[in-house]
Amino acid sequence: FTTFSYSHDKDAMQDIIIQIDSINTSYQTKANLSNINTFDVSVGFGIPATKWLMVEGSADVFHIRINSPLEGGILKNETFGVAANLSNTFVLPKGFKAEVSGWYQSKLIYGMLYLNERWSMNASLSKSFLKNRLKASFSIEDIFYTGSVDARIDFNGMDVFIKTQQETRVAWLRLRYNFGKQFEKKQTGYQDAAEDIKRRAGGK
Repeated sequence: FTTFSYSHDKDAMQDIIIQIDSINTSYQTKANLSNINTFDVSVGFGIPATKWLMVEGSADVFHIRINSPLEGGILKNETFGVAANLSNTFVLPKGFKAEVSGWYQSKLIYGMLYLNERWSMNASLSKSFLKNRLKASFSIEDIFYTGSVDARIDFNGMDVFIKTQQETRVAWLRLRYNFGKQFEKKQTGYQDAAEDIKRRAGGK
């Protein structure tokens, strides 16, 4: 499936950094940016390559343009970018299932920030027991520790480099038991939308 989208944000609230030269001080706050225009083309697919392999993925190509008065100057940022993810699910013998996935995000802008490119690779192994009522899984996220955010600012006399070292590489051991239909939650449109937002943000 393919999706085309365009958005125009007026007075969008985003994080900024203010620098006060007279007292050698900088601080982070929020400000309303008057014009942010975003155009996006998204392509998604799911391919049952074989009986034991399912390939799913998506790719977004986007253009972001910011033009807004800010702290006595004019913030003009513009970028083309790409975001993509790919997931491979393997059906293994004896009821095991493995998944290898990854995502990539090119350089992009967020307010006055220029964010560097980043990527991540994840893997998991799972097996169901007790007639599929009990599921055990082990997963590792961001295997190569490449998912942290680095950024820079070049605006109104500021030349700032920001490097983060987040705990993005984590391992999970999960046990899930299905007690029966009487305990299943009824899904609503609101819940489905909330899960979609969470998934797009990189959550589980």
